[in-house]
Amino acid sequence: NPRVVMAGVQHFLGVQPKPIVSLLVRQNPEKLHELIEEYAILKEGFKGTAYEGFFE
Repeated sequence: NPRVVMAGVQHFLGVQPKPIVSLLVRQNPEKLHELIEEYAILKEGFKGTAYEGFFE
């Protein structure tokens, strides 16, 4: 939850908590396996690496 994360950041910084609004919108709300044609091959190729978690 972005609001919880930002509240934690503000607490860490020692500033007065204030609601923060983000104007960011996902460009591709679809799952990666729906967007990438060779997803299974990439997933297998990155298995066992630090990047494996990006393919879940």
